[in-house]
Amino acid sequence: MKLKILFIAFCFFLNPFSNKKSIKKIFILNFEKKITENDFNKIVLKVISEIPNGGVYDISSAATNKLINAIKKVNDSYTYELKDISPSYCSGATYLVFCKALSLYKNVKLKNTYDLLQIHSKLDGVGLWGRWNSNGPGTACLIKSLNMGINFDQIELAQPGDFMKIFWTNEVGMKEKGHSVIFLKTTKDKIGTWVHFWSSNKSTNGYGEKKVLLNKIKWQIFTRITTPLNIINALSIPKCDNYLKSMLKVTTNKEEVTIFLKNNYKSK
Repeated sequence: MKLKILFIAFCFFLNPFSNKKSIKKIFILNFEKKITENDFNKIVLKVISEIPNGGVYDISSAATNKLINAIKKVNDSYTYELKDISPSYCSGATYLVFCKALSLYKNVKLKNTYDLLQIHSKLDGVGLWGRWNSNGPGTACLIKSLNMGINFDQIELAQPGDFMKIFWTNEVGMKEKGHSVIFLKTTKDKIGTWVHFWSSNKSTNGYGEKKVLLNKIKWQIFTRITTPLNIINALSIPKCDNYLKSMLKVTTNKEEVTIFLKNNYKSK
C-alpha cells in the first residue's frame, strides 16, 4: 500500500500538468493538445539527411521554380525529388521537407490533396504554400488550421525534427527578420547555449546545419506535426488566410500573435 501511495505521489510530482503554473508555462500557443513524441519527426530527420549540403542560397524566383519542379506527379500520387533542388531559401527548404515527409508517412492518402500542396500562387497567405511561406507565424497558422499538430515557444520542450520559426528581432510581420528552420538540438559551452538547426542558410550557401547562440534569437515558434492524416483538412480551409496576408503590411509582436493563435483556427 505504501509503495502504491509513493508511486502515485511520484507520478504527480513528474506530471507537468499537476498545477496551474505549469499549464500556463507549457501551453502558451496551443491549449488543446499534449506535447509528445511522434514518428513524423523521425521521418523529417531522415529526409533532411538525404538532401545534399550546399548548393546556392538565393531568394529569387529561380529558387521557387526549383521547388515547383521538385514536386512531380506520378499517376495518382506524387513524389519529391531531393536532387537538383538548388538554388534554395529557408521556407522553401522546410516546405520541401514537410511535403516529402508527408509522402513517406504511413497511411497518408495524398491523392486528393496533392494539387493543394503544389505551388500555384506566390502570394503570402494564399494556398498551403502561401501560408507556409508568409511572414509571421505562417507554418504555425497553417498546421493549426489543418488540426495537424501543436505550436509552442519553449525551447526546452523542443524535439529534433520540430519545425521552427526564428525571429531575430522583436518585430513580427512587415518589418520582421525571420528564418524558417528545422530544430535539431541545443548544446552548451563556455560561450553560452547554442541552437542547432537545418535549413537553407546564407552562411552555408544553401542546405545545411547551422548553430546560433540562443541569446541572438528574440523569439521562436515551434510547430510539431502530430496528426499527419489531417492533411485531408486542406480540402476544406479557405483559399486565403487574411491574417497571414496582412503580415506584408502590418507589424505586430509575439504577444499579439500568441493571442491570435490561441483564439483562432478552432477545431471543428
